[in-house]
Amino acid sequence: MSQYTLQSPTINTDGVRFWALVNPDSTVIPFEFTGWKDEVRAWQDNSYIGAAISDTIFPYDITGKGAKEFMKKYFVNNFENVTWGKSKHGMMLNPNGNIAGDGVVLPVSEEKYITTSCWPYIQYCLDREHASGNMLDVEGVFNPESFIMYQVGGPRSLEIIERATGEDVHDREYLCFRDSTIAGCPVRVLRLGMAGTLSYEVHIQSYEYCEPVYGALIAAGEKYEARRLGYHAYMMNHTENGFAQSYYHFLYDYRGLEGLEEWCTETGNDWVLGLLEPATMMGSEQDSTLCYVSPFDIDWGYLCAFKNHDFVGKEAALARKASRKRFVTLEWNADDIADIVRSQFDGSAEPYQDITDNVNDYLYFNAFAGFVPMAVDQVFSLEGKRIGSSRGRSRIEHYHTMVSLCDIDPEFAEEGTEVKVVWGTPDHPQKDVRAKVAKFPYLRLPANADFDVSTVPHGNVD
Repeated sequence: MSQYTLQSPTINTDGVRFWALVNPDSTVIPFEFTGWKDEVRAWQDNSYIGAAISDTIFPYDITGKGAKEFMKKYFVNNFENVTWGKSKHGMMLNPNGNIAGDGVVLPVSEEKYITTSCWPYIQYCLDREHASGNMLDVEGVFNPESFIMYQVGGPRSLEIIERATGEDVHDREYLCFRDSTIAGCPVRVLRLGMAGTLSYEVHIQSYEYCEPVYGALIAAGEKYEARRLGYHAYMMNHTENGFAQSYYHFLYDYRGLEGLEEWCTETGNDWVLGLLEPATMMGSEQDSTLCYVSPFDIDWGYLCAFKNHDFVGKEAALARKASRKRFVTLEWNADDIADIVRSQFDGSAEPYQDITDNVNDYLYFNAFAGFVPMAVDQVFSLEGKRIGSSRGRSRIEHYHTMVSLCDIDPEFAEEGTEVKVVWGTPDHPQKDVRAKVAKFPYLRLPANADFDVSTVPHGNVD
């Protein structure tokens, strides 16, 4: 495997069976370790250790005396109630009220906020302020090596974290973080993650710590038969958990930003201009503008501190609150899926598009190479009325079902309502797939915020 370049020096692939997925920048990351079905079961039956996006979370630090005022102007969140040591799901809007960035915000102090996944929009905003002579007491620092992340999720995840750190971490509430050490390396442990249920993130601040920390997590997980999570399985629980993911369920909206082209050229971020082009639509829906959403379209309105402070996009977002759709889970009909699969093998001259080829291969990283594929399908009522868009189709191995998320007209949002999803792009045969509105989120386990960790044994004590 030595001929491959890894996304970062985080995973030793020697002796590990995996499929290589080549990214546009010619790096490869582990696609599967023990097979996606085995890996995705882990976040419900056991635990997983993930490194698929370890160094692609674009950390950007906001520092200085005016840091808090910057955060209040450009993030929708309430920064008056900041608890040091507790993170937030930060969200930024463009002036039209559409989401332009979201990720974790870690308030370290009054003068430092660590953000993830909001770059490059956050840098554009700060640079524009500086160009106008404003917020000169605020500094932005983009340093990818300062924030490398591993994810440990599932019912045994706390035990693995405690075994790796040698410390009692039961006191960390949801969204809270603390400093610790693993294999003698400084780390930050945050109770957050993509499992939907109990999960943690381990943050590293230098590449030199990647191999020892990852190795220690793997060793700690051996007692619990934890699985290593590959790139293929990474996105399969975001739909199950009802948590929208950029470039999978929606697009960041950079359209119409004043001076964006000049800024891209000046800063060497010309690739951003590729995100202004219409997305490559891979489903029955061909209108890529539907992928630009307000917070209300994906059930994130609760994040917005409308009564607390003004922020960019506030009035535009509020104006769309009354007309918002509901965000629901759709469970696809097994018989209709079987018809689509059968067409691949019954000698049909024009079979339906392959539905077993999992959308969950997740082409997120391509978005940052100027290529944005979106798999979105039209949704109709049984009477033929267009009522929504289906996104993030996902096979749920634990329940042996296929589900997607859908922004749907409110009158059709009740659980059990039957609808139709149009399968197939316009240049292929299309089929109406029956679906019904299902539990949202689809996951049956307790949410991370509600998980009773007092029921979990202490992993730091043999």
